[in-house]
Amino acid sequence: MTTETTIQTLHGLWPWTKDAQYAQAVRIGDTILTGGQGGFAKDGNLVSVDTAEQTRQTFRNLEAVLAQFGETLDAVAAMTVYIAEPADYEVFKQVRTGFLSHPFPASTAVGVGALLAEGMKVEIQVTAVVGGRRSRQEVTRFQPTNADCGAYPDGIHAHDPRLDPSQFCHQNYCTCRTLVSKSSETRRHPGQIKTSWTGETPSVD
Repeated sequence: MTTETTIQTLHGLWPWTKDAQYAQAVRIGDTILTGGQGGFAKDGNLVSVDTAEQTRQTFRNLEAVLAQFGETLDAVAAMTVYIAEPADYEVFKQVRTGFLSHPFPASTAVGVGALLAEGMKVEIQVTAVVGGRRSRQEVTRFQPTNADCGAYPDGIHAHDPRLDPSQFCHQNYCTCRTLVSKSSETRRHPGQIKTSWTGETPSVD
């Protein structure tokens, strides 16, 4: 039996969006996805031709959208920024610090040459999490040791050109460029790794 997932939609937050054929935002579970927001005033006109002013208004509009779900910009996990003039990105960054601070959300910025509305300089779409707050806690990266990676005879490492890559049972390289296995429980190869030169097959215990 298929379970139906409810998608809540937000429409008509401002008078000029009443008849728009898109939602200002949707909520799926605890995830909020906004539509692209720009520097528009309540009357539907751009607040200014100035990039900084449009950016400030865009963030204010994002705040208004998120508030409908009881959230703030602190709940933003990722954002996509579309900028008509790539040279204006520095202006955008200066304004952004007035609305967001460390730790910043994941972000993608795209220089597009032009946006749909004439005179529009910036558009921002965000993904937020209900009840979520960005944390300064960094993701712990795996730092392999020689015991994790294994040691090849005579100092041979997995990136050595003499090794035959087609024989590797592993799926990725660790940060020290020694081959490690996909599974954290079996980072050391249990058997033989073939080589492309004659007469030698290094063994990894």
